[in-house]
Amino acid sequence: MSNKIITKFPAAKTNSFKLPSEPAVIIKALLNDIEKPLSIDFFTRSFQKDKSENLENFYKRIHREAQKLISDETGVVEVKNRYSWLKRGNSHYFFYITDTPKPRADLFEDIISLPLEPQQVIQSLLTLRFSCFLFSKISEEFILSMTDAQSELLLFADVMPTKNQGTVYIEALQLDLFFSKYNELFFNLSVKSFLSNVGKQKLTSTDDGGFLFLRGSNKYFGTRALDARKSRNKKFVVFQRKYKGCINYAQQHIHKYLVELFNKLKIVYQATHLSASDSVCNFLTLQRNINKYDLNIINNCPGLTDSEIYEHFALTLGECFHLKVLTSNTPASVRDMDEDAVYLFLNKELGDGKDGGSIINVETGEKFQTFWQAYRFIRSNTGSNGLDLYTKIKIENFSLNKKIVCQGLNLVPLESGNIKSISKHVINRIITEIALKKKVFNERLIECNEPLRNGDYEAIYIRRPEGMFYASITSFKIKETQITITEQRVIADEDELKFNCGYLDVVGYLRNDSFYLYDKVSQSLLTAYTSPAIPQIIGNALFDNAERYREADDNLRKLTAEQENPLPYYINPSKSGVYHQTFIFDDAPNYFYFVAPKGNPQSSFDRQLRVYNILVWNHEGHLVRQANDPITKLYLESLTDDILKNNQVSKTSLFSKIARLPIEN
Repeated sequence: MSNKIITKFPAAKTNSFKLPSEPAVIIKALLNDIEKPLSIDFFTRSFQKDKSENLENFYKRIHREAQKLISDETGVVEVKNRYSWLKRGNSHYFFYITDTPKPRADLFEDIISLPLEPQQVIQSLLTLRFSCFLFSKISEEFILSMTDAQSELLLFADVMPTKNQGTVYIEALQLDLFFSKYNELFFNLSVKSFLSNVGKQKLTSTDDGGFLFLRGSNKYFGTRALDARKSRNKKFVVFQRKYKGCINYAQQHIHKYLVELFNKLKIVYQATHLSASDSVCNFLTLQRNINKYDLNIINNCPGLTDSEIYEHFALTLGECFHLKVLTSNTPASVRDMDEDAVYLFLNKELGDGKDGGSIINVETGEKFQTFWQAYRFIRSNTGSNGLDLYTKIKIENFSLNKKIVCQGLNLVPLESGNIKSISKHVINRIITEIALKKKVFNERLIECNEPLRNGDYEAIYIRRPEGMFYASITSFKIKETQITITEQRVIADEDELKFNCGYLDVVGYLRNDSFYLYDKVSQSLLTAYTSPAIPQIIGNALFDNAERYREADDNLRKLTAEQENPLPYYINPSKSGVYHQTFIFDDAPNYFYFVAPKGNPQSSFDRQLRVYNILVWNHEGHLVRQANDPITKLYLESLTDDILKNNQVSKTSLFSKIARLPIEN
């Protein structure tokens, strides 16, 4: 790789621990007394789903019956936060807190004889023990979410008033623990948000799937769960005085409390740190040539006239990007659209700012959070045409395997009747996306500004939305700076995919949102992925950010020196002309990489950037050292500075983007 940056790499704290003891030793430690006279017990029950029963109601029934059994056994009325649950086939296993324990030796023998994987048992027991531990540690900062199934412990909750009297917006963090077969523990915090009414409900099971929240003596009845991806206020990191309200502050506490629990139970542990072995700063850039396209603007925003839309966008698009902007007749169907044209649909952002989106059933007013929810609705309601125009066109485009280049842009209406202005940066990203779609679908040729390794390749993208299966296969050839697409197809059957792409057999289960790159000449196969079982950077291995914040009179400074940097690999020493870089963590058998900003001036990071792992199989189907295979270098050189993913700094491989487009267009 070129453009290497030689520097000493710091050690970053992560959300992961290694527990080197044998599983049986860890299980025995987790069965130690909690706080006398409390201890752990378990029971097993068999449940079968009725033919007329949907899965959600089936699980609710399981939990209701289990809670009654635990309540009868322990004499405690409300037990929703006092047990954890595992299942294997029709058998369900419940570990719960009791004050009448059986002898520990008998309990241990009974548990290790269960037909369960040891890591499943450890994860379940550890989740139960840690939940109990947290109750005593952060009772003022948690909120308990009760449904008619199991409860959830939501941490570091913010309760904010809304414009509607008696209604509050609740935002909190849900903790998930994952214990891998390699004896690694990972913790992850995800944002959950709700609209709730201030209420005086008793602590009982709700009948309509609502949520009962308890925070100290206050009670709130949740009326609607929101999509936290669109509605959340919590940022990953906010430096200086507002640090206490961010996710990273909570991560420091969870890390510290896990260490305390390990020490209390005498569990041997090693905190996982990441220290880079290499760094590169070259990113692929593309020749866009967008000024040769005519852009047809389609009005899908009720209340705005075509003339208002034209005035709002024509000047910016014309002057900044030299595009010829046209107002087009609204198509009734994708069949009315020109495959050689480019269409930009302007949609109305729905909701109250806490529940953004543009997909709606115009006949009933029902909103859909994702394209796939709307797609399933159309499939199960044959003949319905109640969706908004843009969603309808997208579904037809996908179902009929059309290659119409269309892009959506949501507009936020203001109380004045106007729309919120769109930044040139956002429009630039939209235009870049349109240009790539045009090159992939119509021209089938992508021209890069930097040369890539010549060869013949296939890129595969897997999507498993809500019980469905789709795979796109894109064949392409590289010659210097040109990528020529030779074939694109979408397959809706997993067996058919494996028949056509036998080299995927080495992977096993093809996960949702997974990507694969295959070299037809060397027969090497690469996958790059992130998952809950990959360590993520949360701070500096040398100190705790929350403690440093308190020691500095509630102020966490953004510093670059290794001994002082609160977030290594996010915050990096500035270097002239370098804006981003890729850090490589060669930690066999893993080969992690992390794309970060260089000398980023921001005082906050909205979202946590992800660490990814690369795996490479050779022509014999064996995993090989990633750094030694040319396909790894090709993949890393395909990370492009032109295509942004979900508003993050993190870059996406051009090959991954090409593979996604036939499904995600």
